Amino acid sequence: APQAARSLLAEAARGVVYMARRGLFHYLRIQWRDGLFRFLLDAPTAVDLERVVVVPGPRVAFAQTDYNRHFTVREIVRDSERGFYNLVHASGLAHLEHYFRVMFFASRLEARFDAELLEGEAYEMRCRVAEITGPLVDVEVAFHSLRGGRDD
Repeated sequence: APQAARSLLAEAARGVVYMARRGLFHYLRIQWRDGLFRFLLDAPTAVDLERVVVVPGPRVAFAQTDYNRHFTVREIVRDSERGFYNLVHASGLAHLEHYFRVMFFASRLEARFDAELLEGEAYEMRCRVAEITGPLVDVEVAFHSLRGGRDD
């Protein structure tokens, strides 16, 4: 029991140091965007691997575009990561992470688009689990333009 308490205390201290190095506001903003607070306030009661999680995106900013004003691959990967973490929280996989003390990692990420995303355009991501093998998760993320209204 004393070893487990020390391990828990060391883990908590590591988290505090990480937050301090990252900057508290920056860290909390990341957690907000990744769906952690929604998970804490309204946690799923079961793991649902069939769930498609809709993650609203902000508007495409100038800094996220290439010379032709299109959303860049770098930003697609960055935003897909946000979609993955929202998926982990909304589907209930975070319960398994906490229970087994092992984090899930996106081993394969497939991103699709229904249209090119231009500067200033609103969009959303629809994320789903394609396959899980141990802690490795294959994820599909579909980017949908909200230019013509929401398309379900």
